[in-house]
Amino acid sequence: MTCPPGDLTQFIIMVHPHDSNKLRRFHTRQIILLFGVEPLRGRGTHVFEAIRVDEGGKEKGDPVVLKDIWIDHDHLREGVILMQLYKEADEDDKLMQRHFLAAICHGDVLMEPGVPDNTQDLMC
Repeated sequence: MTCPPGDLTQFIIMVHPHDSNKLRRFHTRQIILLFGVEPLRGRGTHVFEAIRVDEGGKEKGDPVVLKDIWIDHDHLREGVILMQLYKEADEDDKLMQRHFLAAICHGDVLMEPGVPDNTQDLMC
């Protein structure tokens, strides 16, 4: 996660998808929600309006909702759970579409190469 040059109010968030080795970059545009960021023990959830960008910073596609939360090392990732729900929905697919956003990708945001940002490391 970095800030674009000259702008400390937005982020370039790099997602390392679980189903691919292709890094995806998103440029945040605005904050939609902050939840559990200030308490000592919270999920640290940030929800942004963002847009995908290529390696050169050029915008690609339509705006998306990007959810960034601290992970617990022993819990399934939310994206994995959502993909399982969609896979098992079969005839309830329309119900899923009504109640959940479609995930275009999910993965970890690494604070250092190979090191996911997780609550256990932060709290210890």
